[in-house]
Amino acid sequence: MKKINKNTAVVSLAIKDDVKSFRSSEYNYDFNLKTGLFSRWGKTFKDDPQWSPFGPEIADIEISYGNGCSIRCPWCYKGNETGSTPFNMTLDKFREVFEKFPKFNGEYFVNQVALGLTSVAQSPEIVEICKWLRANNVIPNATINGADPLTAEQIKDLVDVMGAMAISVAKFNYEKGLNLIQRFIKAGAKQLNIHYVLHKDSIEDAYKLVNAYLTDERLKGLNAIVFLSLKPKNRGEKMEALSQEEYAKLIQYCLSNNIPFGSDSCGAGKVIKSFSKEQNDKFLPYIEPCEATHFSFYCDAEGYYFPCSFLANEEGDWKNGIHIPSVKDFLSEVWNAGITRKFGDGVSKCNNCLGGCSHFTI
Repeated sequence: MKKINKNTAVVSLAIKDDVKSFRSSEYNYDFNLKTGLFSRWGKTFKDDPQWSPFGPEIADIEISYGNGCSIRCPWCYKGNETGSTPFNMTLDKFREVFEKFPKFNGEYFVNQVALGLTSVAQSPEIVEICKWLRANNVIPNATINGADPLTAEQIKDLVDVMGAMAISVAKFNYEKGLNLIQRFIKAGAKQLNIHYVLHKDSIEDAYKLVNAYLTDERLKGLNAIVFLSLKPKNRGEKMEALSQEEYAKLIQYCLSNNIPFGSDSCGAGKVIKSFSKEQNDKFLPYIEPCEATHFSFYCDAEGYYFPCSFLANEEGDWKNGIHIPSVKDFLSEVWNAGITRKFGDGVSKCNNCLGGCSHFTI
């Protein structure tokens, strides 16, 4: 990855008319704080930077994990369980981590934060965390499990502070999930998606879900159904990934029936392989493969950095992670550290050949 001198290359980071704009000689972006529209370019609009040397554009920060999860998904790569008290990140701890992130002209370089949580109830300061982020011109997003027993007040509070949200839906929480989606939409949620994990045993119900988009009134106002890739870690190790053939059939079914869909970046290679040449020419500009260490950042609830949530505590370079509150300079000690850039080079190779994840078989 090409090195850029951050001290000489930076021109400005400013906000005008709700657009957060970063300008430098070789990397630039515009982010609309109201709509979420994001665009990046290099020296010219034709240049497509392969990574951000100035820090992550989006941060994935876990704010709760462990035994406080309200459901036990059979594919959970985190290994979360139901039961006793979870570990959760307080607002003070969140700020301790976040305040290490790069700033330019007084503004945080990062634009969005995806909050990872077991449940809203187990993340007691989630609304205060979101308010603090918005006060610093960073937009919070979150995924909520469809079985989370939320009150009307909790839903309203989340709608008021969140940017985009997603509801996790599966066979065992299908009705609860769709009911929760309807409640969020009625409360005013504008950018609401479904997250659905694809694997060999979930494909039949995936068709039930995409067809519901066309017929079920509870999904009126839904933005899209986002397909997540199975991660073979913890309980996910016992599950079998969906074949490329079955994946392609599902994607073509959605396209044929005008069902809006998306994918996590882990599945970008499978999505691209599902397209015809004409579809590839049309949709490829809107697809971004793995962003880990290129544009995105992950931190667990105890303040440790890993390339992504799936790499946390894996054997090798990322067994222990990097403790963010302990670093003095985020760019040199974390984002541009040797092990980070080493991992980023591996990601680049996999992205270039559509090989999927550089660590797991997706």
